[in-house]
Amino acid sequence: RSTPKPSSAASDVYKRQVQLHALSSRKKMGVRYIILGDVNQHHAIGNSFNGLDSDPDIQNSQWAKTLCDGNRVHMKYSLRSGEGKLWDFYSSIADGGARFEWPLADQIKLAREQFPWKKPTQFNLTVSHRTRKKINQEYNAKNAKPWVDAKQALWLEKSERPSKNDPQSYWLYPGLLLIAYLPHGVSRGIHNAQLFKVLELPKDGAVPLQDIESDEFFEVPLKFLRHNLRLAFAFTNVGCQGRNLGNFASRLHGVDVPERGLTVWDTDSKYFRLAHLFTGTSRSRSGDLLQVV
Repeated sequence: RSTPKPSSAASDVYKRQVQLHALSSRKKMGVRYIILGDVNQHHAIGNSFNGLDSDPDIQNSQWAKTLCDGNRVHMKYSLRSGEGKLWDFYSSIADGGARFEWPLADQIKLAREQFPWKKPTQFNLTVSHRTRKKINQEYNAKNAKPWVDAKQALWLEKSERPSKNDPQSYWLYPGLLLIAYLPHGVSRGIHNAQLFKVLELPKDGAVPLQDIESDEFFEVPLKFLRHNLRLAFAFTNVGCQGRNLGNFASRLHGVDVPERGLTVWDTDSKYFRLAHLFTGTSRSRSGDLLQVV
């Protein structure tokens, strides 16, 4: 005898029960949650919790209220790019913005005009893993050449562990930036999507690293690095949500810091959406650091 298919409403109720159960078990472990965002922004590209789609109406979601213990804070000022052409652009394509209803092709055209290609940048956001791997390979080979010629670089074969984020082989050298890929969140005190600079080649099998955002120092086994750290020249648009990218050349702690700009790629892809354009452009700390191609 066939089992009757649950109604849509019953399915939604069951989904919320599963989410709240998963949330309750984490809270008992002492986990605290903060949701950051603007209700007028686009929804997250990957909008799920514990493998289930989140409520489309986050503002009135019982699950979201439980997640944050009923607390709510209204922030009034943008400290990322609160003025100028960058703010004017990405706020205009947000839900309710003056250009939100424009055809996507026109929004992309305007972005390219206002933030044109000038030169290769440290950070590159892509839609496809194919573009991600291509940029990583090309930029790694170019930037590693002086270190390779000086015999101060180490070739790392790609990890053979199954992974949704396809790994690739690369040259390891001092100054290289890497991004952590940890599907389970945290390992060895390192968090998923954390950005690191390689300080030296391995000594006694360990690689010294520095978090480029907190300046905190780490040391990880070369084997861990090979399996869990990816090149940070390019990563997918989904992987950049919730962070700022880019900085101007400066001198910090007596060390020269190179300019690290941001380029948004794959705008001609059939999979490119307004959410990709909004997320990609709004990650940059300045319009002068941003390029859209």
